[in-house]
Amino acid sequence: MRALEQLRGMEPDLARMHEALAGAEEVVTIAPLRWRRRRDVKRYERGCEHFDRVTLESRELARWATTSLE
Repeated sequence: MRALEQLRGMEPDLARMHEALAGAEEVVTIAPLRWRRRRDVKRYERGCEHFDRVTLESRELARWATTSLE
């Protein structure tokens, strides 16, 4: 149950991460001096997608384990 609560508590952190990525994407799109960083931002975006999936799957696994143990 604690693991499930902790995973649910990650939502604000994930939201901040997505906001930071959106800001970074905006900067590398607008600022010519930062254009060379576009590839780096894309890598972070792909990593973020994987992180989101892992978090979701972990939450489902914790929910399943909690239900089974109850």
